[in-house]
Amino acid sequence: MDLLDRLALFVRIIEAKSLSGAARASRLSLPAVSRSLRALERELDTTLVVRSTRRLHVTEAGTELHRRALRLLRDVEDARSAVRGGTEVRGTLVVSASIAYGTSILTPRLPKLLAAHPRLELELRLDDGLASLVGDGVDVAIRAGFPPPDSTAFVARPLASMTRLVVASPAWLAKHRAPRTPRELARHAGLVQVTTRGTTVAWEL
Repeated sequence: MDLLDRLALFVRIIEAKSLSGAARASRLSLPAVSRSLRALERELDTTLVVRSTRRLHVTEAGTELHRRALRLLRDVEDARSAVRGGTEVRGTLVVSASIAYGTSILTPRLPKLLAAHPRLELELRLDDGLASLVGDGVDVAIRAGFPPPDSTAFVARPLASMTRLVVASPAWLAKHRAPRTPRELARHAGLVQVTTRGTTVAWEL
């Protein structure tokens, strides 16, 4: 029995106010509970409880240990829950997405997500630039474009596909005539996307 097990059993002794009650709650024999208590007292070199035939008296050291053991055992259980992938979602999730995708697709869905997981805190970063997952502390990045190169630094999953179309208004086409080949697009004015770095995104047909 390690120290954490002895502390947990000691807490049960205090709460049950008897060794026999702690033995029943822990499904252990009375001699096993008594040996655990003696081992804990030897390890700490102090008397934790004074036992008599009628009652159990907790010493000042025992009272202090009980208070600290409760806090320690709660912290250990919280740590276990945080890392073993329990059913409750908690913590802060940093999500990076493009401005268009974030405002049109993600933002309308956030209230439902947060309502389903009240202990989840979400930090949404909208930026058309590329995110450095490790350097910027990003947990999830959503981007459109070509598949990223194979890397052990992150895992990529396809979420959806999209189709890009070259369009023009009827008034523009009536004035400038519709192009018959992609090469003729060079004679038309067009709207281009400008990145956060100030460069334009080239049309690829």
